[in-house]
Amino acid sequence: MPIEFRCIGCEKLLRTGDHTGGMPAKCPECGALQPIPEYGSELDIAPKPRAGRREPGWQSHNSSSFATDEDSAAAVVSLLLGVTALMTSCCLPLAFPVALIGLVMGIRALRSKHRVLALVGTVLSFLGIMSTFGMTIALLFGF
Repeated sequence: MPIEFRCIGCEKLLRTGDHTGGMPAKCPECGALQPIPEYGSELDIAPKPRAGRREPGWQSHNSSSFATDEDSAAAVVSLLLGVTALMTSCCLPLAFPVALIGLVMGIRALRSKHRVLALVGTVLSFLGIMSTFGMTIALLFGF
């Protein structure tokens, strides 16, 4: 007989074998980590709680809760730094650090709600780094 219980994060009905009681489980929907109730306990086949009511001490782990305002700002800054890196690629001491910072911030912001801006900023920063390397090679070998 399977053990049925509700996820503490997203309230999805989860099922597992009766031999897994007491072990930790990770919800496939939201990723919340929780203990599996013992077979036949009061949490086994738990009814769905009413809306707005949560167990104290537990937090929901929805994927949208991981994106912060800082990540959204990092997406915009990454885009601006990527454009700046491309425009200043002939000025080697300036372009490389600007492009590198833009690349790091863009990668960090890929999980934000502005992931398109972050992706464009990451690509532009990467192109700024490649352009800077191209300019360096051209200067070193006199092309």
